[in-house]
Amino acid sequence: MKVSSKQYAQSLYQALEQTPQNHWENIFNNFVVLLAKNHLLSQAPKIFIEFKKYYNDQKGIIEFQVKTPVPLNSEQRQSLTQRLKEITGQKIELIESLDRALIGGLVLQTADLSIDGSLKNNLQDLKKEISLDINYLSET
Repeated sequence: MKVSSKQYAQSLYQALEQTPQNHWENIFNNFVVLLAKNHLLSQAPKIFIEFKKYYNDQKGIIEFQVKTPVPLNSEQRQSLTQRLKEITGQKIELIESLDRALIGGLVLQTADLSIDGSLKNNLQDLKKEISLDINYLSET
């Protein structure tokens, strides 16, 4: 029976949960040896992605990708994290990245939700609305 990346990730999580933190290095070393023995070292990145997903699920953490044109300052980061926590009722982890094309605002993404609050998107929406209004006026 073939063991999936997800199953390896869950096993690693369970092993870490049952082991004092000062012994985690041994767990990781043994895990890498297991992967090598089973010729699965190339699957390690996928397994660790699955591990992160499983960890977040077990700990009640939602990971949000946040794109902004400039880095968030600590006050903005804290405010955004707090607001998302109030909305979701869960712990929040922000993964920040810069996108200079946004001009202003931000874009939030999680596994099943995307919110585009960027100035670029707002300007594009305004442009569409104006085009519709102009087309409507030219038809009447």
